[in-house]
Amino acid sequence: MAPVRKTRKEPTRRSERLELSKAIEASKTKIKIKPSNTPIRKSFRRPKQHKTCRILQLPGELRNQIYRYTLVSNKAIEITPTGPGEPPLLSTCVTIRRETKGIYYPENNFRLLLMDYNGAAFSDFYWQSRLWQFRRHSTAKNITFQLGGRPNWANLVGVDQGRVLRVRTSSETRPGRA
Repeated sequence: MAPVRKTRKEPTRRSERLELSKAIEASKTKIKIKPSNTPIRKSFRRPKQHKTCRILQLPGELRNQIYRYTLVSNKAIEITPTGPGEPPLLSTCVTIRRETKGIYYPENNFRLLLMDYNGAAFSDFYWQSRLWQFRRHSTAKNITFQLGGRPNWANLVGVDQGRVLRVRTSSETRPGRA
């Protein structure tokens, strides 16, 4: 609760503020205060975000060397259902993805581990790399399949649900054969 004034002769807080603001305005017109040219730096201000990626301003040859240094591995990259997934550099922006997928997929060796013939790892890998397209590189020498566990026909047929492989049973006949 606000304090009560003792007498009517004492000004209220509001009237004091009004008088003070009027005095400040009057002094500004007489003195003409110039604002300082140096901006006040606040600690909570974020730095300006750049709209363009600075790496794209580098020459293409230099960018390709940077991409190879970060993406190409001497060891085979093991692809399992739980990971590793694509490198984060490929999901930076559309332009960088377009430039890096042509280096990451053809220049690395991949080993797909299919436990119990579960092709989930291959299905995910195929759809991630579909822009690289296996069709363009029909002899994909850099992909090795390693089967482990017990053969499970249901898991192998489950790969076809993603429309990656065409699985044909032995009872089916090929077109043109009787």
